[in-house]
Amino acid sequence: MDYLDCRAESFEPYLIYGDPAYGMLRWICSGFKGDISSREKEFNSSLSRVRQSVEWGFCRMKTQCAFVTYKMQQKIMLQSVGKVINLAMLFTNCQTCYNGGNQSSQFFQLNPPSLKEYLTLGWTT
Repeated sequence: MDYLDCRAESFEPYLIYGDPAYGMLRWICSGFKGDISSREKEFNSSLSRVRQSVEWGFCRMKTQCAFVTYKMQQKIMLQSVGKVINLAMLFTNCQTCYNGGNQSSQFFQLNPPSLKEYLTLGWTT
């Protein structure tokens, strides 16, 4: 969190939708709580739908790369859990590009890049 907090200006004008447990940070917003207005309820509902799209991606990853759910292989400090998750998500994203989309791309009405574009994104020759 300190790393991101020191670079908060890189997010402007955007915010990260996060859990209220993170507290008040200038680059994280969370839903309204308590007795809220209809406008605040609409805000919460809109952000909740987008948050669900992130969960769809993780669900796809866990379905297509079942090894990430095998608890005996996912022990922090004993295995490279982060690297395994990143690799599984890379494979999941590749499949999305190859298939021409998924639930998230349909929800946002966006076409994914081709597999070649995705794998070479950010690389220059």
